[in-house]
Amino acid sequence: ATTANLGVGVASHRKAELKRILDRLHERLVAEGRVGRQVLGYTGGAIPVGGLVGPVGRLGDTIALLAGDAAGLTNPITGAGINAAVISGALAGEAAVRHVAGDGHAVNDYCDEIEALFKPGLDRALRHRKRLLASYAAGERPGPAALRETWIAYDAYWAA
Repeated sequence: ATTANLGVGVASHRKAELKRILDRLHERLVAEGRVGRQVLGYTGGAIPVGGLVGPVGRLGDTIALLAGDAAGLTNPITGAGINAAVISGALAGEAAVRHVAGDGHAVNDYCDEIEALFKPGLDRALRHRKRLLASYAAGERPGPAALRETWIAYDAYWAA
C-alpha cells in the first residue's frame, strides 16, 4: 500500500469537524486503493489566510521585519506559504543588514517590495475566498463554474 500525507482545511468555525473530515477522506482513499490503512500520525494548526497583515511590526521601540505567515503572506485560497516565506525571509534579512548599517530607507524599501511582490495576488485570493465563504454562509453549494473561479489552476480564477 502507498503512504501519503493527507490534509484538509476548513474555515475556523468548523475546526471541530476536521478529524471527522480527514478520517472520511482517508477511508475513501483506502477503499480506492490509493493509500494504506495505517495512520502514522496527526498534526495540524491554524493557517493565517486573512491577507497581507504588513511586513513591519514593533517590539517596544524595536522594529521587527515580518516575513511569511507573520506578515500575512499565506495564500487565502490554497494555504500555500512556503515560497512567500522563503522569499520574504531573505528580503527581510537583507533589509535588516541594510538597516543596521545605517540605511534609513531599508525598512520602507522592504515594505514596498513585499507589497509589490505579494499584495496583488493575496488581494485577489482574499476576494475569491470571501466570495466563496459568503456562498456557503448563504446556504449555497457552489457549482463547478463557481469553484473554477476560486481555484488558481483555472483561467476563470485569473479572469474574475
